[in-house]
Amino acid sequence: MGELLIGALLIYTGYQIGWKENIHFLHPYHWRNIPQENQKSFCRKMGMGSVAVGLGIFCMPLLNATIGFNVGYYLGCAAILLGCGFMAYTVLRYNGSLFAFHKK
Repeated sequence: MGELLIGALLIYTGYQIGWKENIHFLHPYHWRNIPQENQKSFCRKMGMGSVAVGLGIFCMPLLNATIGFNVGYYLGCAAILLGCGFMAYTVLRYNGSLFAFHKK
């Protein structure tokens, strides 16, 4: 049950970030320092990554209950890794680094 709630929350958050372009769901650094012309594509990519992670978590128990054999965990982990990788790539592309920010 917890996986369904966490997955649904991440899907909602990804939708708000990626499709509603609500950058305030992200860390304040992004809505202060990402240039206005890059915010739309940054939001879209971060939202897509968050939705992928959310779908991976949300589908885990559903697939395990319907298919069995822990297939949901394998597919869910693949979606989580894909989403996290896509978000890490996006942060690297727009910020220059995962943990340290480039200077303007």
